[in-house]
Amino acid sequence: STHATEMSLSSSDPVQDDFIVAAKFSEYQLSVCRPRWDSKWTHIDTPFSLLPPSDLMYSKRDKTFYFTSFKGLYMGYLDLSENELEFQELILRNQPKIPEAGWEMLDKCFMRKLLVESPSGELFFIKWYTLCIRREDEDGESIIMHSITKRFMVFREDEKRKDFCYTEDIGDLCIFLGDSEAFCVTASMYPGLK
Repeated sequence: STHATEMSLSSSDPVQDDFIVAAKFSEYQLSVCRPRWDSKWTHIDTPFSLLPPSDLMYSKRDKTFYFTSFKGLYMGYLDLSENELEFQELILRNQPKIPEAGWEMLDKCFMRKLLVESPSGELFFIKWYTLCIRREDEDGESIIMHSITKRFMVFREDEKRKDFCYTEDIGDLCIFLGDSEAFCVTASMYPGLK
């Protein structure tokens, strides 16, 4: 049976006429469905195998789905009018100053790349580094027990320069990351968030 490994919704209101669901059912394909118009999935192949889509995110600002790539620093977007995928290389400026030992530790980590949009439409690219804690089972197979977050790196989009700049200050925002789609809220609108 086929199941989605990633999914994103264009709206949290499923009765909207233009409500769209994007999903990843296979490594090199994105699928789109417009449940209010047609329950059939439109499957769109990625143009080259180096860029399988990873985490999906819907941008309300740009009215399109964005995704990162497993390989390299690429961001893709889905042109919903043509059902075509477009790719652009991500340019990251002002990398954080980390000692060589710190970079060596990060090289041992799993890095997840995520995109998230703020309520005002700002786009952020996040590198999330986790270290997997493993143990051997009775057959000598290595199994993952759990993972520990070692570092986040947050890059804010500079629309004029068409790149992303490292930042340690996201202002009055809170970004939530997890196994499902990342999201961002204005901290001052929710008591208890800082």
